[in-house]
Amino acid sequence: MKSIIQIILLVFFSFLYGQKSLKNILKSNNIIEIETFLKAAHPDDPRRNILKKKLIDLKNSSWTKPGIGPSMAARPIVNNAEFYVDEEKEEFDLLISETSNQHKEKTVQLLNALFATDLEGESATFLIQNRTKCNIILRIQPKTDDKIVYNLAVKGQAENFITLKKGQYLIKGKICGQLYSSEKELSKSLLIELK
Repeated sequence: MKSIIQIILLVFFSFLYGQKSLKNILKSNNIIEIETFLKAAHPDDPRRNILKKKLIDLKNSSWTKPGIGPSMAARPIVNNAEFYVDEEKEEFDLLISETSNQHKEKTVQLLNALFATDLEGESATFLIQNRTKCNIILRIQPKTDDKIVYNLAVKGQAENFITLKKGQYLIKGKICGQLYSSEKELSKSLLIELK
């Protein structure tokens, strides 16, 4: 009976020690401990990104001896959709508020463009579907005039459109911090899907 109680106490204290060490995992410099945590951690655990970088640093320092050569620099692991800094937030908010005020007019414009039977008309519509979680501003510039730029704000996981004269356009913007650039010919209404 005494040995059973000792086993139960041993299991209990080892469990408590394990829980305490998991709470302090960010302070750990033990490669095996960090690898074990990363294998068992939930994919959305915010500590994973920090610990992956730390693990690379620890492995680099253990693999290289001082004075023999530079260690490989750890690269940050970034999920752009969640961690990028939106440099265009103020401009985006201003564009979206203007769009909201003109929502009824824009809806009529879109419906007219979609149901127009006149394919020879002067204008067509860019419909932008933003499949990312990031808000974006697309800068649409006619190839014939580099002084004119149309700014179109598109919320994350949403869509927006702009009706323009038919022709060649250069479309630029930042999607979750990554530069986007594309050249499109607007000869009829066009759907652009951004992922």
